[in-house]
Amino acid sequence: MVRHIRTTLITALETALKFGLVSRNVAKLVDPPRVPKREIIPFTVDEARRFLEVIKGDRLGNLFVIMLSLGLRLGEALGLAWDDIDFERSRLTVRHGLEKLTGKRFRLVETKSEHGYRTIFLPAVALAALHHQRAAQ
Repeated sequence: MVRHIRTTLITALETALKFGLVSRNVAKLVDPPRVPKREIIPFTVDEARRFLEVIKGDRLGNLFVIMLSLGLRLGEALGLAWDDIDFERSRLTVRHGLEKLTGKRFRLVETKSEHGYRTIFLPAVALAALHHQRAAQ
């Protein structure tokens, strides 16, 4: 939150600088606070099985199955299109992510790095979830 406030203040002072209301942007002199990285603790096999049981029948269940079985980030999963899926070869290509803009606006963006763009083999559970989702649509 402090990092966000600092960024907002820098932006506001940049605008004030542009209009000659301040002589310099002093917010740029302040180092942002360090944000400790949280350790990611993945599900155990039993936890993953229990999670999949709980979400069965949920309208977002297929999305969760895809994310869990392929290790996709939320933005990557939401950025998928049917063109990204090769049902014959059981492959999925991650090309885009869905990024939230201000308000209720979203946009598709390219993956953040070369490593983000990748083709993934679809295990049977993911392939079944995609078939179910396509049929539902």
